[in-house]
Amino acid sequence: SESHLVSEVMGAAAPPPPPPPTGPLSGKTTSIPLSAVASPILKTGQVLGSYIIKERLYEETDSETYRAVQQGIARAVGLVLLKPHRRNDPAVLSSFQERQRIKAGITHPHVAPLYEGVQTEDHVFYTRELPHGRNLAQITEDGDRFEERILVDIIGSVADAMSYATQRGHHYRMPTMRDIFVDMEHNASIVNVFRAATSTPRDFVKDTQRFLVMLRNLAEGPRARHLLDDLF
Repeated sequence: SESHLVSEVMGAAAPPPPPPPTGPLSGKTTSIPLSAVASPILKTGQVLGSYIIKERLYEETDSETYRAVQQGIARAVGLVLLKPHRRNDPAVLSSFQERQRIKAGITHPHVAPLYEGVQTEDHVFYTRELPHGRNLAQITEDGDRFEERILVDIIGSVADAMSYATQRGHHYRMPTMRDIFVDMEHNASIVNVFRAATSTPRDFVKDTQRFLVMLRNLAEGPRARHLLDDLF
């Protein structure tokens, strides 16, 4: 059932959730708004190893993510660069490398795979698949909406991917609207949000609620919205 599906979306069967939150939950990202940050570290057209940089997608505290193209095979990739000044911090560098190891060990049809990790004299980065389609943020901006059948499929795909990784002992950061992609056939996939296990796992009940709130903005009509409301 849809309720059982959502109860597993963060990797475990959840107890009955509390009433839906009254405040504005939107699954907000921890990335830094581009309007508030400095210019990208890498410039458009810059060559980094076998990759040509196209644009910066977003920035986080320790890293920047770019859209790039791999030369020779013309493959579009997501390139995640550890900020040069952060690589001098052994703890930050170790954490970044551990994230690569975790991502490399996850193979799932609904999770964007890691391609390779690279460390040069000047840069530390890894590349991953750019999922097909648009992410939920782009779909929202375009004004598109989904009927209940498609929403159930999206929930199922995300639940399957999250369950696969968390049952193997991995933790995760909360997926945001930019992390979940839907292609032209309405197949959903997520970027690799998984991390090494820590002493404080996330609250999957609250995270499930945040996920449903994200999807509610994309519900087409009352039936689709009622479906999501019932899953609370």
